[in-house]
Amino acid sequence: MREKDSGSGRSPTLNRKVVASAANRDIPKSAKSKLYEVCASRHWKPPSFDCCIVRGPIHCRKFGYKVSVAVEGKEAVIVECFGELRPAKKAAAEQAAEGVLWYLKHLGYAT
Repeated sequence: MREKDSGSGRSPTLNRKVVASAANRDIPKSAKSKLYEVCASRHWKPPSFDCCIVRGPIHCRKFGYKVSVAVEGKEAVIVECFGELRPAKKAAAEQAAEGVLWYLKHLGYAT
């Protein structure tokens, strides 16, 4: 909402509250964003998310995602994880990303 201009030629200054960023509010990050951060911090290529399975009739589809990460360390390895079938693409991709993060954590690449 704007205040009326008093005729001074300048736009009025609105009082705005400063909104705290997500980092300050302890909002948990998604597995996808954590995976992107791990890849960026290690200077790897970004993970690839592929919808590889679509099952069911149109009114109740289920989606399955595959996430691939090229791990560049002592040995070059490609980590792939297939998620369970989920009714939403976003949930399916998130679940597959959780699997890759679990594996990378056990390899010592993620915390």
